[in-house]
Amino acid sequence: MRKSGPIQSVSISINFFLSVFYFFFFSFRVPSISYNSVRDMVKYSAYQSCDSMFLPLRVVYVLQRRDAETGDVLHNDRDMGQSLYEKITKRFEKSFERWKASQTRRRLETMLKSAFDRGVVPPLHKIMGIGLSSFIRGGHFNERSACQHSMMSTLRDFFAGGEGRGGPLCLIQDPLYEKSDQIIFGKMRLRVVRGPQCFLEMDYQSIVVLDSSSSGIPIQDIIVDIARPAMMIWDDAGAELGKKPQPDMTDPISPRLAKMLAEEYDRFDFCAGENCDSPGVAGLAFYIRRWRYAS
Repeated sequence: MRKSGPIQSVSISINFFLSVFYFFFFSFRVPSISYNSVRDMVKYSAYQSCDSMFLPLRVVYVLQRRDAETGDVLHNDRDMGQSLYEKITKRFEKSFERWKASQTRRRLETMLKSAFDRGVVPPLHKIMGIGLSSFIRGGHFNERSACQHSMMSTLRDFFAGGEGRGGPLCLIQDPLYEKSDQIIFGKMRLRVVRGPQCFLEMDYQSIVVLDSSSSGIPIQDIIVDIARPAMMIWDDAGAELGKKPQPDMTDPISPRLAKMLAEEYDRFDFCAGENCDSPGVAGLAFYIRRWRYAS
């Protein structure tokens, strides 16, 4: 039998130490699917490896640090030993109050009331938020995510006839959600769902809120294939079509999506230019399906 030399023994010791270190301080996230859009694969030289050129879907495992007590992912050294939940909650409460006091919120509610007074939309039973991201991203508080989740709460209260009156089912889906996020969502009565559940629940009596700038799959094109929601709050297609898509965009505005929006929906601005006092929803537009296309 071949005996182990000193170098091999040291190597085994180092590997053992690293294994113990990773076990206590790091964790693998649930496997996720990394998606490269067709536009990315055929247009950008950045994607030149074989798996990127010919395989748009890949299974990805991300190694992340975690808090030993809460299990939350730690995004930078400042988070070590701190309560992420308390930190996020305080920041979110301030963001929520700013949203409630904003002209943008009042403008959105005025548009909703006008649409229902004119009878151009059916009764709505579901509100869905897809790809709105976590409250912590890149080691910093995500003001855009906080503002958009606050808007979800406003939509529910509007259709319920007032705050705390129940209202339509509110579903949100994003694989980036952490435990700290979900505790806050529970207090807001926003239900987190997994996998394709939001898509399966989508129909012509739904409102869809989407921020495709942070999505990892072509959500907008999927919606074109499976549903025609009564209302949508998502990227301003007119503005996006005039821009050159970024290399890392997985959900760009496609011609068939632009065609659906132009032919079947009326578009309204509720946060544009100098009138926008809520940067968290800047770049989004409000779409209402035209009555003649209703199912």
